[in-house]
Amino acid sequence: MFGTDMTIGADTALHRITEAVDAITSTAASHQRTFIIEVMGRRCGYLALMSALATGANWILIPESLPTRTTGKRKCAIISRLGGKSPPT
Repeated sequence: MFGTDMTIGADTALHRITEAVDAITSTAASHQRTFIIEVMGRRCGYLALMSALATGANWILIPESLPTRTTGKRKCAIISRLGGKSPPT
């Protein structure tokens, strides 16, 4: 719609994503596991970015900022250095 900040359904989708992440956060903490969550968006990282901000994600990969060849290695090195714990926020 002309003059709006978001398309129809974007706010609802963001709400559903944050609800889902909130529901699995306690499971991740109690099992001491890392969860990777993929959200809809295809070529637009708006929902991924906003849901990452809303839920306190440690890392985010979005199509607007593609990872390099060393991104995975750097992230694995950080996780190894921290002993599997999440990086400080």
